[in-house]
Amino acid sequence: RIAGTKADQEMEEYAARRFREIGLQDVRMQPFNLPPQWFALDWEVSASGGGQTLALKTAFPSARSAATPAAGLDLDVVWVGAGTELDYAGRDVKGKAVLITSFPTPSANIHTASQNGAMERAVQKGAAATLLNIYLPGNVINEAGGAQGLPSFAIGNEDTAQLRRMMEKGPTKVRIKLSTEMRANLTDSNVWGTLPGATDEEIVIFAHHDGYFEAAFDNATGSATMLGLAEYFAKIPQAQRKRTLKFVSTAAHHAGSPGTRWMYDNLSGAMSKTVLVINCEHTSITQQYLQGPDLRRSNAINAERRWVNGNAKLGRLALDAYK
Repeated sequence: RIAGTKADQEMEEYAARRFREIGLQDVRMQPFNLPPQWFALDWEVSASGGGQTLALKTAFPSARSAATPAAGLDLDVVWVGAGTELDYAGRDVKGKAVLITSFPTPSANIHTASQNGAMERAVQKGAAATLLNIYLPGNVINEAGGAQGLPSFAIGNEDTAQLRRMMEKGPTKVRIKLSTEMRANLTDSNVWGTLPGATDEEIVIFAHHDGYFEAAFDNATGSATMLGLAEYFAKIPQAQRKRTLKFVSTAAHHAGSPGTRWMYDNLSGAMSKTVLVINCEHTSITQQYLQGPDLRRSNAINAERRWVNGNAKLGRLALDAYK
């Protein structure tokens, strides 16, 4: 559900339809023009060495990755472990592709290479491309942050293992091709719905509707939570709803967040009656454990990270409730 695409629009239409079915009032779209957006059009990554060729089928370009020349790039590939300064020590990576392994802490978005500066070092030391393996069992396709200005790809564990075995036997090259484009004139929309309350003070509950791949966790879980709250409070008589509730499926979280930026910019205007804003952001996932070569799901809900901003008293109330 990439922001500005047909799938993203379908999610907006779904949110509006569910709002009406639940019984929300004043259901409306609030469109935003998006800045030019990066899209990968076509790509391929393969490795060759010792007379063999290996297609890296899980290779997936990092968002805003640099394109290659139309003919592609043929590069020596260098293993740099976790990508720390010590891992790079003694390795000549100038003009070459670097292969980095990173461990999720706790996810494919937040991982050891993103925290230790591995990608920035690749740029500083003159690398020509990066291949990043997020250490998840199997051969998972995912999007992981790349090195600014370089062609960058995430690759799965099994592809990485085969590539490393090839490198262990002798010199190895990777062939990389990536074509991209910037698309202008895209739009995305906030979808609003209202449950009137006993007063005109407002509580705003929102969740962004764009995401990568199936986006079940980020952010279908948040959207489901937001819609579930709407369904719950719609069954409570208006006189018992102390405040008006506004529900919003917000636009383009992964493309500049114009939907929530508008709310912030209008705190003293259109949002002046708002007393509380609740952001439902990837709200539910089961705990998982890495056991040898397997990633195992548990029967427990993963720990949640919660933020309270703008009101210290609300933060204390929440902590006291937990205690």
